[in-house]
Amino acid sequence: MCTENELIPVAGVVVVLVPSIESFWAIVKRAYIGIYHHMSPKHLQRYLNELCGRTRIRGLDTIDQMASIVRGMEGQRLRYADLVGAARR
Repeated sequence: MCTENELIPVAGVVVVLVPSIESFWAIVKRAYIGIYHHMSPKHLQRYLNELCGRTRIRGLDTIDQMASIVRGMEGQRLRYADLVGAARR
């Protein structure tokens, strides 16, 4: 979510600057209104992970963004049964 310049170490704890959190939540609100229209609590962490990933790579050019996405997909598998939480019969 943040670059190294936006993190402030204070007494051994990393504090995130408020403007970066506010901009992330603005991205979440835009995604909710413009892309998803509904975010179920069951999959909320997946939505947030996707938006966090988008936020991390937004400063890259298109080719680097695509390469980053493909690197993240390597070795990953999401089966339908795992997604819905039930085994297909």
